Amino acid sequence: MEELDYATLETTKPNYLNMLQQIDKLSSLPTNLNITEIETIFNNITENIDRILVPMVLQKRSIFLITTLNIIVRISAIDGSDLFISRQPFHSMFKKLNDLIDCIYNKKDDLPVIGSDILDTILLNLVKDNFIEICFQRLLSNETVTAEGNILQGSNVIQSTHFATYILKYLDCVETNEESLQEKSIEFHDIVAQYLAHAGYFAGRGVIRSNKEFSNNYTSLMISFQKFINNYLTNTNEYVSSRILSVAESILNLLWSLTDKLAIISIFIDIGYIQKIIQWIRTDIFASHIHVIGIPIVNTVYNLTRDKTALKQLRTEKAFDSLMKRKQLIYNENNSKLTRIYGWALIALATSDEQSEDDKKLILDTSEKLYELCKETDQKDDLIFGGYHLSELLELLDRAFTNTYVIKHMMEDKINEKSTAIQYFTELFLSLYGALLDPEPDELEKRAVKCLLRILLQISSYPEYLKQLVDNDRFCIIIESLANRPKRDDAKRIWCNIQQIMSTNERKEEMSSKIYISYDHTDEEFCKEFVKELRKRMTIPIWVDYEKVDLSDDMWEYVSPNIISATIVIILASTAYGESTDKFQELSYIISTNKSRDENKRLIVVATKPNFNFNRSWMKDLLHDETMISYENNIGHMVWNVWEQTGVLKKPRIKCLNWLFKIGRRETAHSNGFSTKILKSIPANDKVYFQKKSSQVDGSTTILLPSKTYSSQSIVTGLMTQTGSVSGSTWPKFSPNATWNPNGITIANRSIVGEGPTGIFVNTNNTIYIANKEKNTIVIWHEESVNPTKIIYGNFTQPTSIFVTSNGDIYIGDGEYRSGQVQKWIAETNIFVTIMNVSAQCAGLFADINNTLYCSMLFHHQVVKRSLNDSVMASNRVAAGTGSLGKASNQLNFPFGIFVDVNFDLYVADTSNDRVQLFQPGESNGITVAGETSLNPTVTLSSPTGIILDAEKYLFIVDQNRNRIVGSDLNGFRCLVGCHEVEGLQSNQLSEPFSFGFDRSGNMFVTDQWNHRIQKFLLIKDSYVVSFNQPKLCPTATWNPNGIIFANHSIVGHRPTAIFVNSNNTIYVANRENNTIVMWHEERVNLTKIIHGNFTQSNSLFVTLNGDIYIDDGEKNGQVQKWSAETNKFNIVMNVNSSCYGLFIDINNTLYCSMSNHHQVVKRSLDDVVITLNHVAAGTGIAGDHSNQLNNPRGIFVDVNLNLYVADCFNHRVQLFQLGQSNGITVANEYVSYELSFTVGFDCPSGIILDAEKNLFIVDQNKNRIIGSGLHGFRCLVGCDEVDSQSNQLSSPFSLSFDRYGNMLVTDQSNNQIQKFQYFEESCMNTSSAVQTVYTSKLTTNSSTYFLECFWPRSYYEAIQVNVRTSGRYTIISNSSMDTFGAIYKNYFNPSDPEKNQGVYDYNNCKPNQFKLPVDLETSVTYILVVTTWRSNETGAFTIFVSGPDIVTLKNISSPSAIEIPYPSAVQSNYSSAAQSNYSSELNTSSQTYSRNCREVNYYYQTIRMNVMETGYYALSSSSSMNTFGDIYKDDFNPMNPVENLLLQNYRSCAYRDFKLIVYLHTDTTYILVVTTFNPNFIGNFSILTSGPNNITLNPYSKYFVNY
Repeated sequence: MEELDYATLETTKPNYLNMLQQIDKLSSLPTNLNITEIETIFNNITENIDRILVPMVLQKRSIFLITTLNIIVRISAIDGSDLFISRQPFHSMFKKLNDLIDCIYNKKDDLPVIGSDILDTILLNLVKDNFIEICFQRLLSNETVTAEGNILQGSNVIQSTHFATYILKYLDCVETNEESLQEKSIEFHDIVAQYLAHAGYFAGRGVIRSNKEFSNNYTSLMISFQKFINNYLTNTNEYVSSRILSVAESILNLLWSLTDKLAIISIFIDIGYIQKIIQWIRTDIFASHIHVIGIPIVNTVYNLTRDKTALKQLRTEKAFDSLMKRKQLIYNENNSKLTRIYGWALIALATSDEQSEDDKKLILDTSEKLYELCKETDQKDDLIFGGYHLSELLELLDRAFTNTYVIKHMMEDKINEKSTAIQYFTELFLSLYGALLDPEPDELEKRAVKCLLRILLQISSYPEYLKQLVDNDRFCIIIESLANRPKRDDAKRIWCNIQQIMSTNERKEEMSSKIYISYDHTDEEFCKEFVKELRKRMTIPIWVDYEKVDLSDDMWEYVSPNIISATIVIILASTAYGESTDKFQELSYIISTNKSRDENKRLIVVATKPNFNFNRSWMKDLLHDETMISYENNIGHMVWNVWEQTGVLKKPRIKCLNWLFKIGRRETAHSNGFSTKILKSIPANDKVYFQKKSSQVDGSTTILLPSKTYSSQSIVTGLMTQTGSVSGSTWPKFSPNATWNPNGITIANRSIVGEGPTGIFVNTNNTIYIANKEKNTIVIWHEESVNPTKIIYGNFTQPTSIFVTSNGDIYIGDGEYRSGQVQKWIAETNIFVTIMNVSAQCAGLFADINNTLYCSMLFHHQVVKRSLNDSVMASNRVAAGTGSLGKASNQLNFPFGIFVDVNFDLYVADTSNDRVQLFQPGESNGITVAGETSLNPTVTLSSPTGIILDAEKYLFIVDQNRNRIVGSDLNGFRCLVGCHEVEGLQSNQLSEPFSFGFDRSGNMFVTDQWNHRIQKFLLIKDSYVVSFNQPKLCPTATWNPNGIIFANHSIVGHRPTAIFVNSNNTIYVANRENNTIVMWHEERVNLTKIIHGNFTQSNSLFVTLNGDIYIDDGEKNGQVQKWSAETNKFNIVMNVNSSCYGLFIDINNTLYCSMSNHHQVVKRSLDDVVITLNHVAAGTGIAGDHSNQLNNPRGIFVDVNLNLYVADCFNHRVQLFQLGQSNGITVANEYVSYELSFTVGFDCPSGIILDAEKNLFIVDQNKNRIIGSGLHGFRCLVGCDEVDSQSNQLSSPFSLSFDRYGNMLVTDQSNNQIQKFQYFEESCMNTSSAVQTVYTSKLTTNSSTYFLECFWPRSYYEAIQVNVRTSGRYTIISNSSMDTFGAIYKNYFNPSDPEKNQGVYDYNNCKPNQFKLPVDLETSVTYILVVTTWRSNETGAFTIFVSGPDIVTLKNISSPSAIEIPYPSAVQSNYSSAAQSNYSSELNTSSQTYSRNCREVNYYYQTIRMNVMETGYYALSSSSSMNTFGDIYKDDFNPMNPVENLLLQNYRSCAYRDFKLIVYLHTDTTYILVVTTFNPNFIGNFSILTSGPNNITLNPYSKYFVNY
């Protein structure tokens, strides 16, 4: 620190000079005090305090006062201080200091930081030289204590020059007002009490930074506090000094504040505080002074209950009983705060229902108040009310709910209606559950959700309340989704409870059932495993002797009655069982009781050993009619078969299918027999209702909801098709960034595959099938074989396509260009048969999971299909295309490759239209999913010919005329193979490839048509994530030129160079000044970790996925070190003889180091256990500018193709070294192209990174800027002005890294800081040539209304029809004083179902309270823009701006009838003239009945025939006091099979009892509307309202009568 220049102070800061001089004097006082001198100092300080008090900023105040206060309090403990502390000068100053502390305490903004500093200062002062012991001794003895002279000597005193300089740095010269003070006597006790009170204030506001640090520093202090309180409370004297009481109160308040910090409760446990505080509650002094010390002590007890270990100790000490004995005393105080926290503590401490009636009443009253407080608190934006967070209140309620009487009271008492309480908890959960899914959640909010789950779990344990949870569909969907996620045990238990009543009748049957297990005791281990698995599948009670009785007792008296009462008997048969006379008796009894008492009793025999047979005659005789379940190595499979035979309630079938899918994915790659085995285990007539739907809970979750009916076998077949176990082909599960080696391997040439090969198929055994067009043969060989293993000759000609099934049957296209057929080669008989006649060549063949064969007829511009299950070869059906070429959505133009997924979605390579079309089942219009006209055009195709989907539905396409293979990922399409797009014979080139396939390892096989060969491209890396961020940025991406100082010198040290931001946005920086690695999350201010090591002057670092850190230590130690996240230790991983100015680890786990001083980049594999010599990756080791040389290389980057990019600093260029090449290619220097206005040339590039699109970003160090790839070359991005320390300027930047949002973080070296430059996402929308359309309107009280979200009030809205005349990318922006919300719908908008057809939506993405919608619009589609408000009932004017390639037509189509009518283009736009029909009737006990859900019976229903006058969209809605349910059937309705002919099911939307249906009806079709109820046995009146382009005639109709 610099010396204080008092001469300067005299002239520049006269107000501070005297203040600082007085503090200097005070801090250096000797022990022999001069009273006059001290009083003079006090008067001078007091005079100056007022002059700096008011204008001083918060932190400056705290620095001044805490230093002064600490000095004064420590002086007051010195012998003789009594002579001055009771006098007016001291009092005036001490009061002024206390006023200043109160001022700071009431200032909220910066308290967590400042409060921590002040608390630390106070507590550290107390522990110095046993100062607190001196104070307590003096307090308790009421005697003057002689302190040692060293109390204020040596290192414990802030030296005057240092202190004065420190104050001077922060304080300004200010003027203040004088304040008169009344003289009042202050004694030592008051000083200590006030001082400790200040500590308590700031303990409540500060943050305990480290449990370990706090424990090391302050454990002795906590013990001193505890001793003092113990002496005070256990004092046998009746009288306690008020001065001692004041100090005790301050200490207890301080301890209360400290126990608020859960992290340090362990310290209180360690020092025995829990035992002491319960003893204190029992003392007489506690009773007599409860008005003073009751609140801090009871609050402390409550705080301690929040720690599990502390709670356990409190219960051991019988804290509940101790508090209950003080109940009357506490209630007599009439203090609401004390009463409330007292009740909370009792709830937390209560252990069971075994409590007195008075205890229960108190806990019930407290629980009610907690419930009401929760409802007030959840209305607050921050979920905090009265100083308590919602999570804390819910945690208490959760504990209260462990008492049965509390749940029943809260659920059933009249003050809390049952539905109200349950509905409150479910709705609160639905509003907060997202915190469980947020990767960076608010921890308190997450804690609240976990408490809610535990509360709901306890509610769901009561059948009388569970049904209300089941009735909440949204709640059930969310709970099921959470139950399928890891570490969500409470959700799993709730879902398990819900499932128990989802089928009432079946559940009753299950509850009335019981299983009896008969086994021999030699098979007990098998029996235990079997019973364990069985209980996983069902909840039927199981009686097995080893669980129920002592095996030494007479067993028969227990066995006999349980055999009689059992409804299911399982025999675990074995050789030992057959040889036991006891088992003969038991089995005979089982058989006899089954025949005499209950013919319906099920008897199931299970073999316990492989190849077991009934080897004893008595077993054959008794069990000859029973089918035995064979033994398998997997007991779970055996239980599955038993489970099927029980015939009672099972878990929903879809759960079993999920299990099958997991097993299938794991086993089918290795077992051809798995599919047959699984399909046999599922009944052929078993049905499953399912529909794939994206979940709002988690985008990665698929929720299955009732929609469409398929057999279980077909679904399992489909699931196994994804793993290649049915069709025979392999569709691996690739990650979004899977990468293949760009250099292919020729595995078959023309001598094997003939001229111009086209058709290829690779099965799950890695067997390859090729159609040899030149020799008209099918060539078969295994991937590992050099020569073909089989050649099949046939009478086909010019076969273009081939498809192989799992049993080895081969389908092959046979025919010339204008006509042909499809032949099938049967593997079992080795013969060919014709199975499909076509009128044109099949350029693509595919057989779907329903055994339907598809053929893409090239010259007929159509895809046709026929079912192979039909024994007669009927005419083909059209799957896609009209038969005439065109580019409309229902047309094709020379289709080639096809693919059909498990949802029967047909994908077609529409070759001459340069696109891939998706035709969904029953749809004649295709959707463009790849190509320039797709909704998200990220790839341009030129004659696509082959197409495959992997198991994750990523799309892979042969782009023939561009001689490449492309694939989709999370961000669109990217090139995979042949990316130079140049036709050729090299290993990385193709010549009009035609089709392709994958082996089970993910390697790619391509028919390289005009090179007459098959190329194999190896899967290099299928990693799901990389450790660093590579955002997908467009060539026009821009960043805010004004950076934010993200970290300054105090964090990153002097001249930072190395930075790394991982995919979780955790930032790592090498602090070269302190030789540390500092880590913190981007959204946080404080560091999360500091790693100390023995490295020096590190220039680079790299972090892997598992958190390991590689850091340069080459400057002095000649090595690279690795810090292991698992062990927290460093070890050497690479020896180098130069500092590594760049470090990188590629996808093959190879470490690269750019040795700047040795002009070379070296590498070594980290998979090698022994550190061997490094390999040269680039450079000769001699400085130079040739293509194989480097000169002072710095930053490096290695892409997924193992191409090495080097920032060649002194050569002012960036070099690319391709894999295996020693000569580099210059990709950036002064001779490459640059955008206009950009200064030509680099000056020492030092950092380099590639984004996901391989755009290049370079740190141009000596020109103090960041440049990047642009549309016309390189362009300046950041630091484009001259060097300086301004926010838009850099000074010698060294490296950069992206966060996951695309923001750029740069080491601003000479400014000693990290700068963050924000990415402008909208910059990637090229609107420079956009045409703008403006639309103005307003929302009024006459506007239509709808529910933006269920359970919300209605909002006014306007529906605007949008038509474009040029397809392309458009941006729709709102401008209004209202808080607007916008959404785009395709074809029509149904206000009763606002999520249907919804596309892009947004409510505040543009600017506060306005929406911005970037959307792709097509000319052939009608769109609806819905403009509404985020808040209900808000009205006002708004303007819509639409920018894009052309003007758009915007038309208001809202009307009062819009609440019932959608907006299809087929319906007239003037909905005010919509025709309406009304029909009224009733359901009564004479109405027909049926089983609506195939589980429960006695649903009354009425069938109504609908005669349609005009084709179009119609809306139908019910109105009834019943809970109505409606279905529409086409042609006929069969109550025996309610899913047959089903066209549309009930839709409720936000309606509570009535249904709403939107449906497109034709005039020439018969429709049946079935009106029934949501639950069985309900009757009542109802009416049906229809609305649409014309009237509908509704007439009652009856064909069946079913009685259940």
